[in-house]
Amino acid sequence: MAVIAPPISVEDYLKLEKTAEVRHEYVNGNLIEVSGESQPANLIASNLTLACRSARKLGFFSYTHNVKVQTRNTRFRYPNFVVSPKSEKNDQHIIRVPLLLAEITSPTTAQTNYSTKFEEYLDTLTLRYYLIIEQNRSWVQFYTFDGLDIRLKALRSFEDIIELPELHLSITLAELYEDVLDQKKGV
Repeated sequence: MAVIAPPISVEDYLKLEKTAEVRHEYVNGNLIEVSGESQPANLIASNLTLACRSARKLGFFSYTHNVKVQTRNTRFRYPNFVVSPKSEKNDQHIIRVPLLLAEITSPTTAQTNYSTKFEEYLDTLTLRYYLIIEQNRSWVQFYTFDGLDIRLKALRSFEDIIELPELHLSITLAELYEDVLDQKKGV
């Protein structure tokens, strides 16, 4: 991810992103070009979308890859997957009240997903679930937040379950990695 100089204002960034051919994350005035997604990452995001479809009946929408999340006043990120309330429709391009965020990590994004984005996402008061999903092996770090505590559950077996009680959902790793990994080998 390359930083594009010079720094610009939030207003100029939001205007630029509406017509840009390449997505950019925005961090304190700097634009960071977001690379394209791999096929495994897209399949995992699609599997999450299918698994979360029933959450619409509870008043939630899910989005993949191309919708920004504002994490701080001067930071906008493009998570691989986000769930937010249907009621948040005042800006069609920005999510400000995410309930669930997921990053599907690769060797080039791992450090940012595990550290920088994790810290930013902690500042998002509405966030209840953060998933960091490895795309080349069965491995999910599942964080839950309740306003006071952060809990981490490391999942790696295809029988392991991602429990999302606020969405009335349970997703197995077998469902998450369907058509991505050989479930007999785990890779």
